Amino acid sequence: MELTEIINGRLKVLLDYIIPESVEYKMPSGSIILKDFYSDEKINEIKTKILEISNLKDQELEVGASFVNDFKVSDKRLYLSMCQNVLKLYYTNSIIIDRLSNFSSPPFPRGNQVKEMDYSILENVFLMKSKYRKV
Repeated sequence: MELTEIINGRLKVLLDYIIPESVEYKMPSGSIILKDFYSDEKINEIKTKILEISNLKDQELEVGASFVNDFKVSDKRLYLSMCQNVLKLYYTNSIIIDRLSNFSSPPFPRGNQVKEMDYSILENVFLMKSKYRKV
């Protein structure tokens, strides 16, 4: 097993732990952003920590909740930073945005639809004198 494969496998476990797959809502797990995650500014620090925890002597080490817990405990700040970046990358991923049906485009050319209302309730506000002092 190659070193890169080991790191990718363990990184995928971490990403899937942070954002698990949802079969009910048909949403992919956090590992969908694995390629994007390599642009993270702390990726080298994360790789080093993964290697440190994995202790690559036993390459067939079962990776699961114990690995994730060891990663969290070893450097809490790094883990929190990683979580923030994973969430940011996940929810800006075009596949995720499409699945959430969250359109980031403005509602033009029609514009926003505003319900008709009775503006007479604001009459007292319009008739009030200015409450600011002159400068």
